[in-house]
Amino acid sequence: MQQIFGLPARRCHPYPVKRPPRLQHIYTCQCPEWEFAFSSRRHALAGQGYRYQCPECRTVLDYSGRQRLE
Repeated sequence: MQQIFGLPARRCHPYPVKRPPRLQHIYTCQCPEWEFAFSSRRHALAGQGYRYQCPECRTVLDYSGRQRLE
């Protein structure tokens, strides 16, 4: 194609690309000041039985039912 059009081959484009906002699922533990934002993939794994612990109190994290966009 470079020979046909006579232009240098460039792989990158010059315009900025914005990422779509990511949905985060909020998990909490017994500590009132801690809140954990899970990705959709990690949230799905937690729904399949994977258990995640708070690093401070070592209790299993519970889904709060809240979501937010990053």
